[in-house]
Amino acid sequence: MQKIIESINSIINDPTKGAWQIERDIWEKLRHLSISDQFLADLLSTISTNILEKHPSMANLLKMVNDLWLIYEDKTIENKISSVKNLASKRIAEVGHRLAAVASNTLEVVKDKTIIATISRSGTVIETIKYLHYSKITLIVLVSESRPMNEGYFTAEEISKAGIETYYFTDVALGAFLRNDRFIKKPFTKDFKWIAVTGIDALTPTIFLNKVGTYQLMIAAKESYKTTIALLTDDKILPSNMEPLLGITSEQSSDLDAPEGVTPINFYFESIPLEIIDYYITDSGIYTPSEIRNKAINRNISNFLTQVIEKKKCQQITTG
Repeated sequence: MQKIIESINSIINDPTKGAWQIERDIWEKLRHLSISDQFLADLLSTISTNILEKHPSMANLLKMVNDLWLIYEDKTIENKISSVKNLASKRIAEVGHRLAAVASNTLEVVKDKTIIATISRSGTVIETIKYLHYSKITLIVLVSESRPMNEGYFTAEEISKAGIETYYFTDVALGAFLRNDRFIKKPFTKDFKWIAVTGIDALTPTIFLNKVGTYQLMIAAKESYKTTIALLTDDKILPSNMEPLLGITSEQSSDLDAPEGVTPINFYFESIPLEIIDYYITDSGIYTPSEIRNKAINRNISNFLTQVIEKKKCQQITTG
């Protein structure tokens, strides 16, 4: 079982993978489980602890943890390993269908001759942009570097390899590009429509979480009268009663070079108000901010996650 744990943890700890890629690859490992039911609790506990520590901002992974524990805790299920494997097969198929549906729905909003500005690395955004391109939509894509890990580099690389005209620039240049600063020499066609596009890690009734810098991109777009769009699958919408599980991770100073005696603050994610986005495009449709918040309905929570939530509440009371 140690090999399975190490294999899954390597997926969870891979900084190049987006949320749906992590989910898909974990389900793929679980689909081929060959352990007995008696070891399932240890496996789930290890996976869950790592996800809650490394990715507390990714709603689909939090839901994955919950679904797995609901199977384990259900006394009516005799063969739990078989049930986990069946759920894994179902979820793997759903990932592809959901991404395709998001991309298809985006065609209703994004028309020919569009300049897309985006940030960081979102598998949903990348797959949608490629889908638009293959649907004969003429695109120009602007990708900011997304420091300090520079995930935007890999986004720009993948989009460019698909044959799409792509430009890569520093995060601090976002505003200048979006307001068409006349001092910037750029080969962009004047009759193109501009939009700002982001992925989402988790969405609640009031905010969504994504890579730090997303708010800057969307504010710059709104100030420049550009359309703002968020792309997400419905499993990124977190039920209200699971919201206490959300967290924003920060990394060590090794990723941010600061002078001696200066303390670096290096948050990777930020919370962003729903109202900053014009259209939320999911696999089930296209929504306004007021419409999307109504989709965050409560769901059954496993005993495991209920205990996690209670511990977090106690810690908050103790520290604050």
